[in-house]
Amino acid sequence: MFSKRNPVVNRILVVIDGDNLFSNVIADARHYSLAKGLERLIKQLTQVGEVVGVFVFGPPDLINRNLGALQNEGFWPIPCQRETDKQGESVDVVDGKIIAFVRDMLELMPFLTHICIGSGDSDFIPLARTCRLRRKKVIVVSGNLRSLSQDLKNMADKHPQTGERMVFLFSPTP
Repeated sequence: MFSKRNPVVNRILVVIDGDNLFSNVIADARHYSLAKGLERLIKQLTQVGEVVGVFVFGPPDLINRNLGALQNEGFWPIPCQRETDKQGESVDVVDGKIIAFVRDMLELMPFLTHICIGSGDSDFIPLARTCRLRRKKVIVVSGNLRSLSQDLKNMADKHPQTGERMVFLFSPTP
């Protein structure tokens, strides 16, 4: 008797810089539904593979304002309080927390095949390189084309069916 071999299942971990992604969408569209955008994002990603977790990092006020939409879509909100540097200036720590989180997840979840970075920020290029070194494919989600770093866009891997770079826009307008 022969057993069917299980096809390889792509498993995607999604990390979103909420401040970056959501602010670039809101600036683009007055009446845009964040909930619909989140739903559309998950539909796009499930065409690539199984989404095993979605984590949204951002300032507490942004997380609280959008908590209902995030929870309805099964996203894990992670509030990141700004910190004060040695000069007494307020510092955004979201990017650093996302990068550290993904590096930890790469160790804890070796079955991951894709990392989806929800930001167009070039600060995530080193993370994309780390993912590639660990043989993980990179997907990029940006708020809009204007907020997408060309270098980060070039780090996105190609879609297995279309051959196009896996770059998705969260904004309803191109």
